[in-house]
Amino acid sequence: MIYLAAPHANSIVLGIWAASFALICVRWIRELLEERALPQVLDQHVLRFWSRSVFGAVVINIWIAGAVWVMLPGAPVETVDIFVALYGWYILTFALVANEAVESVRWTILLVVASLVGFLLLDPPHGERIIALVIAVMGLSAMALQQLIRRATVRATESQLKAEAAQAELALALEQVSAQRDARARFMASVSHDLQQPLQAAQMMFELACRENSESAARIAQSGRAAFISVGSLLEQMLDFMRLSSGLETGTRQRQTVSAALALLVEQYRIARPGGPEIRFVPSTAVIEIDPLQLHRTVGNLIENAIHHARANRVLVGVTRRSGKVHLWVIDDGVGIPAELRPTLFDPYVRGAPASSARAGFGLGLASANVLAEAMGGVLKLIPDANRGAAFCLELPSASGSAAMAIGEEADQCCTA
Repeated sequence: MIYLAAPHANSIVLGIWAASFALICVRWIRELLEERALPQVLDQHVLRFWSRSVFGAVVINIWIAGAVWVMLPGAPVETVDIFVALYGWYILTFALVANEAVESVRWTILLVVASLVGFLLLDPPHGERIIALVIAVMGLSAMALQQLIRRATVRATESQLKAEAAQAELALALEQVSAQRDARARFMASVSHDLQQPLQAAQMMFELACRENSESAARIAQSGRAAFISVGSLLEQMLDFMRLSSGLETGTRQRQTVSAALALLVEQYRIARPGGPEIRFVPSTAVIEIDPLQLHRTVGNLIENAIHHARANRVLVGVTRRSGKVHLWVIDDGVGIPAELRPTLFDPYVRGAPASSARAGFGLGLASANVLAEAMGGVLKLIPDANRGAAFCLELPSASGSAAMAIGEEADQCCTA
């Protein structure tokens, strides 16, 4: 620009302008180099450099605006056209890179636009008023576009900050949930340990009382023993459901036949309840891969439900196999499941017996059985069209593609019904 203006511009004014502009540029470059040479950039360094950079940019724009009146008066049309093109490029570039943090710098570009437009209007060789209008529209459009870009950038930044804050809150919430779960696990272990000891001690004392010769003492002891067994069962059911709900239940899967997995459980119910309902188990060679303890607790809850709530006289445990699935059935001839209870049967705290009933529990037996079934990769269903009593089907994946089934005729007929 100085080279183009030298033939027609005032040499003294042009020299002063060029020297002062060079001094400003040298000072700005020195600031950049000093900043890069710092071994550690502190906040005060950034603030100082930023303020000086803003001041330097303002001064440079003022000098560039003044250059119009230093270099263009008396210039030929060709030189004016070149200057107009250079100024147009500078206006567009600067308007797009300026941001909200340098408000004063961003608006000094309008001084450059006004200076160029003013010169073209006051010294219009060859119809330069049209070019002045184009420069004015271009400058205003560039500023408007810059505003749109800035707003989009600000919104994107705000959205990112909100997302990061939400992610931090989520991480904190997960930590709190994990801490609460660990605390609940420790609480459950403590409660289970503290309750089992006095219950076992009391049960032992009642067992000793049952051996006394006094008939009345033996009856009282037997009633007390039954009460303690009921309390222990309820507490174990509650703690069991809490472990399942909190995700603390982990099992070790084993490959077993249904007979090996359930025969002992059914026999224990027969021995524990002499004179009680008839519990029949039909052996099967179907192979399943499950955690034996989880399976015992699932089937045990179903048998308990048949005995205590359905008041069944007979309970049948059998197996069928369909489409690569093992269907384990627990069927009773009791009072059945009322239609109004079926939609919420597997929800926690849903009780079939009245709350005042001696058989009423917490309503967690079937809920625990359902959660255990899911933990084993299976599905627990109530078959609603059973002719009498209740029929529960525990569907488990088969661990053997072609294992033979040995199911008695009674089980097959009952399951089909």
